[in-house]
Amino acid sequence: MLVQAAAAKWSVDPSSCRTENGEVLHDASAQKASYGDLVQAAAALTPPQDPPLKPATDFKLIGKSLKRLDTPDKVNGKAVYGIDALPPGVKIATLASCPVFGGKVAHVSDERAKTVPGVRQVIVFDDLVAVVGDHFWAAKRGRDELKVEWDPGPHAGVDSARLRESYREQARSPGAEAKSGKSSGATPAIAEFVCRNRRGQEVGTPCASDHVVKLSGGGTGVSPVLPGGDARRSTGKTGSTT
Repeated sequence: MLVQAAAAKWSVDPSSCRTENGEVLHDASAQKASYGDLVQAAAALTPPQDPPLKPATDFKLIGKSLKRLDTPDKVNGKAVYGIDALPPGVKIATLASCPVFGGKVAHVSDERAKTVPGVRQVIVFDDLVAVVGDHFWAAKRGRDELKVEWDPGPHAGVDSARLRESYREQARSPGAEAKSGKSSGATPAIAEFVCRNRRGQEVGTPCASDHVVKLSGGGTGVSPVLPGGDARRSTGKTGSTT
């Protein structure tokens, strides 16, 4: 359609035109037009019912190992990314947030932060504090000078050690039991999920972290148990799960 649009523009036979590097060319008259210049005229044409495909012998890029044009600038640091864009007047902000999920700001002392050269503003939100500066280094240094007192809220006592102990306690408790399901084929099968409190056993035997799946059609498999003893339902004789 781009060739057809170019041929109509130049009043030449479309078969006398060719394409290369994003352009339609007519060698006999030394005329050429970019795809972008032709797209509006091409859009007004009726698409062909059975457009011919380019022969594989004419491929110039497909199926060939080519060097990336962007690699050198990425290696030497010249490449500009979205994060590098700094339109006029744009400022940079750094954030200080509560170390406990669900916590809130109780009190902020920002006097020292505001004395850092380049810091423009300190904004206190419900659960975080933002320091706005002319550039990242100013905003970062301003954030470091903040004195923030946090109200950790209902999760004040939650830490990694407490979470690990909670998971161990759940693993020691009885798991969920279910009796339902069908095999992946046409034959119905009843799956039993049984959780026990033992580890280090062969696949097919109960343990603290696995449910043994026993099917009426024969065979066993292992279905992982989620924290809290929640098991996923078996869908086949091999013990596959969903």
